[in-house]
Amino acid sequence: MQYPYLADIPMEFVSNLKQTYESTSGYISETMDKRTDIQKYDSVTDVVKYLGYDPKQIRGDNFYKHPHPYFPHSDAPEDDPEYYLHIVVPIIKPYTDTQYFVVFDQMSKIGRATYIGHTTYELNFEVNKTIRGDITSDYITEHVTNGIDTDFHEKYLPYPKEWYNGLSGQAVEWKPGSAIIFPSNRVHCTGKMPENVEKMGVSIRLRMSEPIYKT
Repeated sequence: MQYPYLADIPMEFVSNLKQTYESTSGYISETMDKRTDIQKYDSVTDVVKYLGYDPKQIRGDNFYKHPHPYFPHSDAPEDDPEYYLHIVVPIIKPYTDTQYFVVFDQMSKIGRATYIGHTTYELNFEVNKTIRGDITSDYITEHVTNGIDTDFHEKYLPYPKEWYNGLSGQAVEWKPGSAIIFPSNRVHCTGKMPENVEKMGVSIRLRMSEPIYKT
């Protein structure tokens, strides 16, 4: 299968996910409002089954709502990362601008990590390693120089172009009714967002019985 892979999700399922988020409480992380332990929610397991996977394969992640684009990051653990598959399901997008989600070609060498570039904010994440500064070949596979051209950066990416040096990839539309599926170890991020709005979705991490890519 070619990744990222897009799969249609019935809007009834999206509505059920929205109801789950709104009827539960979570916590505020460094960058977003989250709900964890997602495997206990029927709305989540229904989506997993609809897409042809087994809910017993769920190993995390979370509902999320955020007002700012999230940095490049990877979500597979360092051990056996090739077994982990990610499903991103958009739930609420309260604006008309097309929203994009960027999946890069590169894989993490260091497990779960978030690359925060040269931001001046002090950010420390609960699980992910916080990588400040340049993204080097110590951190990712297939490191490339100038893999992101000016047109791609200006259309899709929210932070300074040099923060993405080392990466290359593609942007896909992030919209309710469409799931985005890719290896959890692939570096990925939110595309540009309008100001003063929040979007909400759920990320689901599965552990597959066979590797989904070759190491």
